[in-house]
Amino acid sequence: MEIRAEGNITRQDFGMAQDHLMKKASTALDQKTPKLLNIYSVMIIGLIIGAIISYFNIGPKIDYKTAFLMWGFMVSIFFIAFKLYKKSLKRLPSDKGIILGKHTFVLDDEGIKEETEQSSSTLKWSGVQEVEETEDMIYVYVDNVSAHFIPKHFFVNEEEVNDFKMVILDKCKNIKSHT
Repeated sequence: MEIRAEGNITRQDFGMAQDHLMKKASTALDQKTPKLLNIYSVMIIGLIIGAIISYFNIGPKIDYKTAFLMWGFMVSIFFIAFKLYKKSLKRLPSDKGIILGKHTFVLDDEGIKEETEQSSSTLKWSGVQEVEETEDMIYVYVDNVSAHFIPKHFFVNEEEVNDFKMVILDKCKNIKSHT
């Protein structure tokens, strides 16, 4: 038994996959982060502490306007840094790397083989944790936020997409599946 999916991964495919994985990662992080540690809560608590310090004249003498300006400046710096961080995560891969271009995925008894012109790897069936299908992709998760992505344009029709996904689910009986 061997099923193949072959095609070119484009910058658009990579961008869609990266956006999807980032959303999944931030959703997982949101679920695991206590609400009190939410950044907005931290900023509000900082503002309240600053107001209390100013009101009771603890520490250096700072009026409310200066404290508010300082707090606004710190919040602005945080958001600028956060936006730059998110932008750096969205860097696109090189044309000469192994991400873009022709990929072949082969499902066999051993696992999922991924081949490019520069590399070849095998993911054993025991390494598959979850399969998720979106409108444009099949994601085969190897960790909570790391996945192989197979664009649906690698397949001729929806039947081939379903066959590919069903083989994975058949080989990995105890995994999560999302469609």
